[in-house]
Amino acid sequence: MIQMQNPLEVIAHLKQCSGVDIDANHSNRYCILLNTEYGKEGYFFATPIYNMDTLRLVNRSFAFADECFRAIGSSSTVQVTADQLVLKQQEKSVRLTFQTPKDWILQNGRLVSEDVSLIPTYNGVCIEGRIDQLNFDVWADFSYQNIRSSKNCVCFMQERFKPIFVISALYAGALLQECRPIQVKLTKKNSACESVRFLAEDSDCKRGAVEINFYEPKLIYDTPVSSQHPKENNAFGPVAYIGKSSMYGSQWLYSRLDVDMFRDLHHEHIFEIKLWIPRFTTNMMSVDLFRLANRFCSFGSNWSNKVQTTKMENVVDLKGDYMCIDLTDIYVQRGQLVESAGFVLLPSRMGTTGYQTVSTGDCYSKPPIITIKYAEKKKN
Repeated sequence: MIQMQNPLEVIAHLKQCSGVDIDANHSNRYCILLNTEYGKEGYFFATPIYNMDTLRLVNRSFAFADECFRAIGSSSTVQVTADQLVLKQQEKSVRLTFQTPKDWILQNGRLVSEDVSLIPTYNGVCIEGRIDQLNFDVWADFSYQNIRSSKNCVCFMQERFKPIFVISALYAGALLQECRPIQVKLTKKNSACESVRFLAEDSDCKRGAVEINFYEPKLIYDTPVSSQHPKENNAFGPVAYIGKSSMYGSQWLYSRLDVDMFRDLHHEHIFEIKLWIPRFTTNMMSVDLFRLANRFCSFGSNWSNKVQTTKMENVVDLKGDYMCIDLTDIYVQRGQLVESAGFVLLPSRMGTTGYQTVSTGDCYSKPPIITIKYAEKKKN
């Protein structure tokens, strides 16, 4: 997948054009609003794309300043030296130490060393490189209620349903040309320090990608559920392997939009809602979309208690490095945005094998995007 630093580059990639007419008269930190010939078109990223303090678009790029490399996210900053990585959010900070000192080279906004690379996410950093170098000691300089963990993410929780800080496993591969499951392990080293390491599902995978971020609320509630781990809930997992893999067995992705986060559109006439989910590989395995009759709980759902599917809506379109899903029939009635129990994505019943590796709403490096086309109602 192409690495894009700025949200405007993502929009240009989706629209396949370079020129857009931006409407700056809005205050939604998740959205870039465009003027079009038929009305408005909103590009809503699953995670905030504007910095909380400056309200400027996040430019996912490192720069050298004050004897370290720095990047600014939606509500945090990242500082990198040869020996360590520090993330700060207001009075909170997290420090991770590298196994060996790194001789960083700044290349097109990313930091590159002999064995790992660092790429800013929208509120933290993505680390790519040799899996044997993805082991860190972690010091969290803030109080937290507990640590919630699943196969591919570890969350330092502020309260039961709200993380402060998340360490996530994305994928592994022989040369990062294929994506296989990778898991994260956290062990307590002493009262002040945790040790984190990442493990691929097979020994052929020598390289991997992981994320480290301060948490921001999301526009999408989604949860992968897996037959191999029927009692595990993976509410904050950043990646889904829709299909069948050795680590997860069969995996489905339950999802619904947080309609309350689109309150600015509740009085507009909506033509279309589409969900664009980034794919980490571009294989052609097909995925089906099913509507749900009953709402699922993203914090409690697992394979054993999963909500059953009802009507199949359509086969999901595979468009380059995205899955494109038309949600208009599910979320729009008579031109108005409405609540929905949600939907589930599962492998096609057409006999295909393997899996699609896609990001969830909790992915900060490649978040899903909701595009909404609408006409503003005339104000009296």
